[in-house]
Amino acid sequence: MKSKTPKDAIFVGLQLLLCIAFVIEVDLGVLPFDLPGFYTGALLGVGLSLFILSLAKLGRQLSPFPTPKPQSELVSDGIFKYIRHPIYTSIIVSMLAWSLSEQSIYQTFISLLILLLFYFKSTYEEEQLQKKFPEYTFYMSKTGRFLPKIFK
Repeated sequence: MKSKTPKDAIFVGLQLLLCIAFVIEVDLGVLPFDLPGFYTGALLGVGLSLFILSLAKLGRQLSPFPTPKPQSELVSDGIFKYIRHPIYTSIIVSMLAWSLSEQSIYQTFISLLILLLFYFKSTYEEEQLQKKFPEYTFYMSKTGRFLPKIFK
């Protein structure tokens, strides 16, 4: 299996552009509500915790590209036992938490775009993972894409 495809580069490039756009200050107004700092702080803590747990579990298999590395092995334990894409979840949750704490319409919009991008990126990634790991289809049936499955 190839390590990178043109689609890989497009997904990573769009992700990078959205992350850069997120940190650029654009004033489109403020959200019509204000969550207490405790809630946005808790969300940010959840996002950062998921990120750290995911990085620790993936180790050297980590890659920004959706196509798995040729030498990679399927990781389906730890946080991956519950969520197939916990790093994407951590980024989405962290960006939303920050957007809500800043009450930024612009950053909230960028957060929603990253969610949409991660949906399509994870769909492509899962196609690649199913090609490399026949057991991935069964794994998908047991776990949620971005959040744990509550009902099985």
